[in-house]
Amino acid sequence: MTFEALIKIGGSVAEDERSLLRLCTYVARLAEEHRIAIAPGGWRLADLVRSVQERFAISDSEAHAMALVAVDLFGLLLASLIPGATPRRCLGEARRAKLPIILPSKIVLESGLEESWRVTSDSIAAFLTGAVGAKRLVLVKDVDGVFDQDPKRAPKALLIREVRASGLVGQQTCVDEYLPSLLLRYRIPCFVVNGRFPERIERLLRGEPTICTAILPR
Repeated sequence: MTFEALIKIGGSVAEDERSLLRLCTYVARLAEEHRIAIAPGGWRLADLVRSVQERFAISDSEAHAMALVAVDLFGLLLASLIPGATPRRCLGEARRAKLPIILPSKIVLESGLEESWRVTSDSIAAFLTGAVGAKRLVLVKDVDGVFDQDPKRAPKALLIREVRASGLVGQQTCVDEYLPSLLLRYRIPCFVVNGRFPERIERLLRGEPTICTAILPR
């Protein structure tokens, strides 16, 4: 059975423990009615890799491999917090699981995906969405969506409700630089939603209007 969505839980949501725990409980409930898979973000673990790279001057390729392990670690944490979720390290196992959390290090390292900081967990989630054949990607972050400017610095920033992936190429937003090209390659619609309001994810899965940004693959 095809996944309705791959949901990437970003590390930014984990900065608020209560929000993360509520989100994890909600996701487990959603899995009772919807066929979904989970992809983890990198959280502070990936930030630590950036610090290590700067300190020891390791290559982007080496840092990329370390950051993928950091994503795996956050995925294992999510597996312990989401009732019924099971960590999976290969695509075949993920497709057969009821609620898989895909640990991406082995999959991505064997994929030929670009090994740089342009490819963060957003892009990894898009790649996994295409790889498992999910119908859409949902990026769960600590903001309501993509804004015309940084909402954390500009209180009057405007939420962009819908945007073409091609229009984000080269732009600095809450999604990573490489994501638009992968959405275009795999023809995947992507939705950026605030994890502090998990009911918005449910509305997305039901096809109901909600507060988010839709990134269209064109």
